[in-house]
Amino acid sequence: MSKNILFFTTPAYGHIIPVAPIIKTLIKNGCNVTCYCSSQFEKEITSWGAKFLEYPYDTSELVAHSAHVSHFELVYRVIETEHKYYYDILDKSKNEKYDLILYDHLFFMAKHIAFKLGLKSVCFRTTFAVNIFVMLSTGIFFNNVKMMMQHKKTINKIKKIENEFRKLNSLQKFEMSDLTLNKGTKTLVFVPKEMQIFASTFPDDVIFVGTTIKERIKENVFDEYTQDDDNYDCYVSLGTIHNKNQTLISEYSTC
Repeated sequence: MSKNILFFTTPAYGHIIPVAPIIKTLIKNGCNVTCYCSSQFEKEITSWGAKFLEYPYDTSELVAHSAHVSHFELVYRVIETEHKYYYDILDKSKNEKYDLILYDHLFFMAKHIAFKLGLKSVCFRTTFAVNIFVMLSTGIFFNNVKMMMQHKKTINKIKKIENEFRKLNSLQKFEMSDLTLNKGTKTLVFVPKEMQIFASTFPDDVIFVGTTIKERIKENVFDEYTQDDDNYDCYVSLGTIHNKNQTLISEYSTC
């Protein structure tokens, strides 16, 4: 019997591209996949064989907003928006009888819906995982402390609205680690364990699976390299939020 899977995506290229192979593989193996996303990616999602559902709010506005505000301000706005549509999405999800929920780590509401439906959930993190050991060892700890002090009011607002919402709906208490991992029943990090700093300090339900974009390796898109070469291809992601910064991209491309 085929499984029905509900997938809450983050509608940005840097988050859609890594999960595309997962969606295709699930469908190839007989699963029915339904993806919440923005209309911008409807054509691609349906071409993979998945069912498309559009978020009931303007996700493009949130993505555009993310380029101009701090991480904490973005999180506050996302959480505030999701609270408004939580009950509507939950009711619609109840009627479809899903077996599993998948979600991008930036979609905070998904694990609440999974909990309410009594379903397991898998969180996808498309970049390196972060915990206190990573922050202390890389030097980002002091930057984060500085940033948290600057945005203390916003962080307190996040904690307030999330804790009130979770208490009202009998959900698990909010933790600051939700802002980085937002763990589900399982959390898959798209980074090889060998490249993840302090990988052994993460709990067993956080699994480092490596890249999902296998096609680039198989197709060997760089003709100047062969499998016998001692050279390695290094992919540096600058993200899709700040992709209009041509000066920065030019500087990195000449390194």
